[in-house]
Amino acid sequence: MSPKVYVLCGPGGVGKTTVSAALSIALAQKGYRTAVLTIDPARRLADSLQIGKLDNTPRRVPLDNGILDALMLDPKETFDRFVEQHATPEDAKKLLANRYYQFASEKMGGVQEYTAMIRLLNLYNSGSYDAIVLDTPPSRNALEFLRAPQRMAHLMERSALKYFAKPKGFRALAFGSEILSKGLKLFLGVEMIDDISLFFSHFGVIGQAMYKASQHADDLLHKSLFYMVSSTRQSISECTIFQQQLEAENYPFAGYILNRVPILHASIPEVKTEGMEWIDWVIRNTKREQEQFRKQKEELTKKSSFWSIPEQEQCPNRIEALQHLSKHLNLF
Repeated sequence: MSPKVYVLCGPGGVGKTTVSAALSIALAQKGYRTAVLTIDPARRLADSLQIGKLDNTPRRVPLDNGILDALMLDPKETFDRFVEQHATPEDAKKLLANRYYQFASEKMGGVQEYTAMIRLLNLYNSGSYDAIVLDTPPSRNALEFLRAPQRMAHLMERSALKYFAKPKGFRALAFGSEILSKGLKLFLGVEMIDDISLFFSHFGVIGQAMYKASQHADDLLHKSLFYMVSSTRQSISECTIFQQQLEAENYPFAGYILNRVPILHASIPEVKTEGMEWIDWVIRNTKREQEQFRKQKEELTKKSSFWSIPEQEQCPNRIEALQHLSKHLNLF
């Protein structure tokens, strides 16, 4: 049976990485072999799951029961492995050594998003997991992240890159016209033209594989389950706009996860003591956030499924605390 993919989206600062870790623990302890992949370069996930090192290689999380691996995307390593997998050893060696490939594999716009999809496909097709949790990067426009496979497929199929990737494509352009040839030689130099030509010719070797991977990744994303992680500080319109954008492009929206819901203990009295106004301010502010939560829940439950996680007294940066949070995430 194919693994289920849970994609957690939302802006920065709402605890998305913490929720991803808690959800992955919940899945693992339900008996699902689980992997959690984070795109965020911060060390929060590694620290929370008590893993000394987190990189592109799955690392086993020390749970009392259940199988959970965690990893953090390394775009360059993922791209390099893809080249080695789909090119001949000789072509792969030349492409990996090319300075323009080295720049493109680290700095090219969209490379992080595209390699994240490649890594997700690797995990999905490995046969090692029943569930995969994808912690997307903080972004108010998460759809740009999700559109990466479509953009790469378009680049490989319809752009000038397809022509340049043909045998001698760029070199034929550079030397095919006398005027253009003189201009390019003057500004680029023959050595640079040769390097660029070599890059395009060897990049073309993996072009078809990249196109197919883009299509497979896009298909997979349209079968995944998407959750919006939010907080009481976000407006209802921000949440619902994201849902509408996803559904407009046929991504399966599964529901909202509202994190850090404030709790007001009934035993706390109204404080009027002189010099202690800050306590009264905290209580009033918490009540205001509770009212915002009530409105959010009322509106959002009309549109989709809804889960809430109460605010914790301490930062949930240990496995035990994440296990406690996971009890609020019965998404399956």
